[in-house]
Amino acid sequence: TAHEVSTLVKENVQIRTKTVSLGAAIEYFTNAGMRYSVSLLQSRNESLVDLVQCRGEAALYFQPLCPQAGCITTNCYALHPYDSGLALAFSIDESRGLSSTEGEDV
Repeated sequence: TAHEVSTLVKENVQIRTKTVSLGAAIEYFTNAGMRYSVSLLQSRNESLVDLVQCRGEAALYFQPLCPQAGCITTNCYALHPYDSGLALAFSIDESRGLSSTEGEDV
């Protein structure tokens, strides 16, 4: 919800990227019930997958993100209904760095 996003921004929660094996990513998204992510991963040939993590939740990593949620200002994001959930749409300054971690735990 918009309130949850605002809370992440206010708390300046860390946003990290992580590289995991394709199998670990498929297992995580299967267990999380994220069937569209699983479907995307099952069509990949690469053995490693880049994820983005925030507060224990993970998503497929598609483009550079800001390192902390505090970088997101209230006028640069919007929540939109999408399938059975919400889509977060936002734009950021891509010149900011990323914090990256490695390992298999998603």
